[in-house]
Amino acid sequence: MAQTVQPGDAYANPLVKGLGEIGRAPISPRMAGGDRKPHGFSVWRTGGGVKGGTIVGATDEYGLEAVEKPKKVNDLHATILHLMGFDHTRLTYLHNGRYMRLTDVEGEVPQAAIRRGGA
Repeated sequence: MAQTVQPGDAYANPLVKGLGEIGRAPISPRMAGGDRKPHGFSVWRTGGGVKGGTIVGATDEYGLEAVEKPKKVNDLHATILHLMGFDHTRLTYLHNGRYMRLTDVEGEVPQAAIRRGGA
């Protein structure tokens, strides 16, 4: 891969990603601060082939549960790999004598979030 990258390519349009604390709820039944709720979290990305202004999915009004187009962490990883030019279904590594995928057996790239014309 290092041989295919031309000088300056890596910085021409970098992918920048940020995400909040996964599953932090604003309320708790124990009234001892926020609870963990792993079924709703937010991620933002810019550059690197991401389509600007795109929202994929939504949580309920409290941010506790994904209620529209829920995605998994494997989908996030598949999307990042896609934006880096990798096919996550073919990218494997040898572990304990078995070839494994970084996204396991899941992972789907939400095409609505990808800018047309390439990664």
